[in-house]
Amino acid sequence: MEEYSFTDLGKRWNVDRTTVWRWWNDGRFQRWRRKGPGQTSDVLIPVEEVERFEREHNLVAPPPHP
Repeated sequence: MEEYSFTDLGKRWNVDRTTVWRWWNDGRFQRWRRKGPGQTSDVLIPVEEVERFEREHNLVAPPPHP
């Protein structure tokens, strides 16, 4: 399963990773998991959730590079 970190999503949407963190902290992502144990472990968001978020918020991912 493909998953994205806050840094990955910041690059994808051309925003700072802290903006993505704020969206996550506000509960805007319904599905996510921690990369490892503990509260300080990185958060990963599955591709299906990213695509749902993009549709709901009219965000457009850049086209893939050839």
